[in-house]
Amino acid sequence: MQRISAALKHRVARNTAALGTIQLSNALLPLLVMPYLAHTLEINEFGTFAIALALIQVCQVVTDYGFTFSSTYYISQNREIPDLVNRHIGNVLFAKTLIAALLVATLLAYDTTTKTPHSTIIYISIVAIIFQALQPNWIFQGIEKMFLVTISTLSSRAIYIILVLALVKHTNESALALSFWAGSIAVGTSISYVLLKREGFSIIRPSLRETVEVLRNGWAFFASRVAVSIYTSANTAVAGIGGSVQAAQYSICDQINKGAQSLTNPLSQAIYPYMAREKNWKIFFIATTALAVIMISLALTIEIFSTEIVNMLFGSKYENSVPILSTLLLTSIISFFGITFGYPAYAAIGNSRIPNLSVILACTAHLVGLLTLYLNDSLTALNLARLTLLTESIVAVLRVSGVATHFIKRDFYEKH
Repeated sequence: MQRISAALKHRVARNTAALGTIQLSNALLPLLVMPYLAHTLEINEFGTFAIALALIQVCQVVTDYGFTFSSTYYISQNREIPDLVNRHIGNVLFAKTLIAALLVATLLAYDTTTKTPHSTIIYISIVAIIFQALQPNWIFQGIEKMFLVTISTLSSRAIYIILVLALVKHTNESALALSFWAGSIAVGTSISYVLLKREGFSIIRPSLRETVEVLRNGWAFFASRVAVSIYTSANTAVAGIGGSVQAAQYSICDQINKGAQSLTNPLSQAIYPYMAREKNWKIFFIATTALAVIMISLALTIEIFSTEIVNMLFGSKYENSVPILSTLLLTSIISFFGITFGYPAYAAIGNSRIPNLSVILACTAHLVGLLTLYLNDSLTALNLARLTLLTESIVAVLRVSGVATHFIKRDFYEKH
């Protein structure tokens, strides 16, 4: 009993719990809203809303630039030296601002040159992109106080849900729903900076030389994250090539899938700084095994009742999405092992080359698959889900094999 109590008090357990709460709010709370929007909005309007959310998520990957990994690692190693951390914060935020400015300029140029009928959606998306670029979650992750992010995340998500349920009442109000999402991000970011100041951190004026250095240090992680986003976050937008209906069908299944993944993904985020510092493989394998059992059990349960779940949450007009959901559930199990045996494991090994290389190779395969589907006029939501399953399998096999090879080599050298 004492060992269980000690395990629950371990900082990895505490940060996993905090990150789990954040992931649950990011995945499950939208499940309170998405069914409502699916019923309220026309299917094309809902598809437009889903594509905009996917665009915002892809831009989040770009503005993050891998700082979630590179800066988390830096802060975890230097958190006892406030001056270094504060200077690093200033440089990273300056870099993220520059990247966000490039994205905003690109979107505005697209709106001006194409005269798209969705200008309002683009402007609202820009607001969301700017505020999410400035989110300081990576700082709290580095100092292993993710419970502080939980406060801002839950507050902002609650505001979003209340506003959508109270004010979105007509079939053509996708822009209104998106504006509430952008507003909630702005509120969450503002709360985070108040909490950051209370922790004693500040933003030191950035140095151009040091900003270039943090960009250089984060480049490998950035390339990896962009590659991942191509076969994850961008999928709803890609499905939109086949029309808003395809995007809507893929989006609702992706939301259910993310809800399942939210129970396990926090482990990789919480254990990353811990493994970088402590290299405790026993904790790693215990936590991975326990959460794998939970993930597989949950996915099987959702699969058994998939038709009932889709009909109950989104309505019978989305029943054709069930095969997509089944495919994504299997993908989520494979993805769990790929994520867990990714940066957290290789932080302890001291080599991020294999995680980065695995996603670049998988992304290349995914792009070839997308091109093949497009040229054969087969780019449907279901085929996209099947392709994603194949892509995630490539990542998982390469990463798990790399860790296994590390232990085989280590044991060999110890014996000889």
